[in-house]
Amino acid sequence: MPSCSRQPDIPISFSGSSEKLQATEILATLDAPIPAGKSAIYCASLQAAWKALQDMAGEPVSLQGSPDLAGQLNVAADPRPYIPSDSLYAAAGWVKEGICDRVRQDLSRKFPGSAPPTFEGISPDSCLMYAYLEASLRFSVPYCENTRPLVFTDGAGNQTEVRSFGASPEDEAAYRKLVAQPSVLFRKGEAQAKDEEFAIDLCSNSAPSQIIVAKIPRQPTLSAALAHIESESAQAEESAKALLPYEQQRLHCLTPGDSLLVPDLHWLISHRFRELEGRLLNNPRLKQQRLDVCQQDIFFRLNRKGAALRSDARAYAQGLVIEHYFLDRPFLIYVKKRSEKTPYFAMWVDNAELLQPWPANQERDQEKTPKAQ
Repeated sequence: MPSCSRQPDIPISFSGSSEKLQATEILATLDAPIPAGKSAIYCASLQAAWKALQDMAGEPVSLQGSPDLAGQLNVAADPRPYIPSDSLYAAAGWVKEGICDRVRQDLSRKFPGSAPPTFEGISPDSCLMYAYLEASLRFSVPYCENTRPLVFTDGAGNQTEVRSFGASPEDEAAYRKLVAQPSVLFRKGEAQAKDEEFAIDLCSNSAPSQIIVAKIPRQPTLSAALAHIESESAQAEESAKALLPYEQQRLHCLTPGDSLLVPDLHWLISHRFRELEGRLLNNPRLKQQRLDVCQQDIFFRLNRKGAALRSDARAYAQGLVIEHYFLDRPFLIYVKKRSEKTPYFAMWVDNAELLQPWPANQERDQEKTPKAQ
């Protein structure tokens, strides 16, 4: 039963290197394949930094050995135009020309609360590419914390009890306010037949960004998943044209009796794109620099109050039918500027590795862990 009483802050479920994750992959572009049986995360900060380096080179970035990932980043669309201008900073330049100090000064002005970046081991004759992305979205009405575990069934059929939030008619006072907040983009199939699909904008009046969750079949890439949602949403809109205006409006709303449950997320991942590191840059303007470090840090939190995203990337040398919208199986979550189609953050959740475990699970795990003598 969801409860809207004051809840303690939920602790972070994971903080550390991506090398410690067994079932989650960090993707450099939306077109990168989603590995079978794994969750996948994309954030546009690396792509934005890469495009800044392309601007500096005056051409596509060329790396020794022509790794596939460099080619993918070169041909990927520039994400900078579709990210809210207040949310992104990207730059590239030479250390001897003051790029490190310029990045720190620019960030302190644009994002006063952010910690200044450090560039350990960078040499005076190095070039630097850097991007910082920060966005937050607060729901107009905070959702209710679910006081019961949500049983999440991953792509392999394994079940895990996780924390979640949402809206339920059981909490009458809050439900009246919450029922109008989300917008249903489309719904098809049946939960009992396990062919249920839907996509929901969690806060239909948020600006400039929106956050969408979707329970859909696994797709080969994040871009394919986004195209699937766009296609299904367009079909739903087309079908609705035959209905009366008030009936069209009802299609996008939770109707009395409907329920919504979304798993909590709270994690911080640091990832090194090692397939790019240690390679010489062949571009004439980059003077045979070697790409020694290519790192992306991503922080993401989604709870009943809203969503928060922070990421930086750096590289340098050196009907009145009751419906239940439960995200209890693999799902997609993405954040984008409301006026754009392409997201600047997307995550395919195939398993519970980065979901918030239900407290009872944590207690059982602690009991199973051998204590130090």
